[in-house]
Amino acid sequence: MSLDPDAPRILLFGHPGSGKSSLLGALFQAGETQGETLGAEVIDASGRLQLIRNHVYAGAEFHNTHTELVTFEVRLRPWQVGSR
Repeated sequence: MSLDPDAPRILLFGHPGSGKSSLLGALFQAGETQGETLGAEVIDASGRLQLIRNHVYAGAEFHNTHTELVTFEVRLRPWQVGSR
C-alpha cells in the first residue's frame, strides 16, 4: 500500500525520555480500547507500537534505539460499525 502524498505527516521531537514513544503507545492503546470514541482504528504494520504500548501499560521491557531519528508509519482507518 503506497502512502498518500496528501496524507498529513506529524513530527514529534524532544529530549530522550520526554514521552514521544509513550504518546504513540497511548494512541495505539486508544485505537484498541476506544476505537469508536477515537473514530478510527490504528494500523501499525510494523508491530512496534504494540511493543511500546506493552511497555507503557504493562511494564514490559523496551529497548530504545539510541538513534537520532526513528520513523513510525501509523495509519488511521475510519471506525466502522457493522457495514458502515
